Amino acid sequence: MANKNSTLTHLLFVLLVAVTAFSVACGASDDDERNNADEDAALVSQSGHFEAHLSPTPASPVTGENTLHIHLMDPEGNDLTGASLAVEPWMPAHGHGSPEEPVVEEGSDGMYTVSNLVYSMPGHWEVRIDITHDDTSDRIVAEFDVQ
Repeated sequence: MANKNSTLTHLLFVLLVAVTAFSVACGASDDDERNNADEDAALVSQSGHFEAHLSPTPASPVTGENTLHIHLMDPEGNDLTGASLAVEPWMPAHGHGSPEEPVVEEGSDGMYTVSNLVYSMPGHWEVRIDITHDDTSDRIVAEFDVQ
């Protein structure tokens, strides 16, 4: 009888460990989704003059041509129209940029589209966005892990 109880206790322990591991794995998945939503938070320029929400296409940038949608705002959250943007993809680990020149087009309501955003290789990249509006200039640096 002691042997059966020992086996049953062992099986219950294994089952408890498996259920706990499954629960933790599901919880991590939920946390990952929340972290992805947090990535949509506004990026603030270095001197605080501008804010931007960035939406890359594809959502996880890849080697080759990508697009970046930028919703540009002033510090109060108002849409910023008529700004001039200069965009430079930069790979800090290698000290180089992209062989292609990104193209910026202004849409409406503070929306800007950067096309021809080319990452020449996988790895960690910065997208340096120099913004000029009226007499104010500032920079936003976004970081992407390119596949």
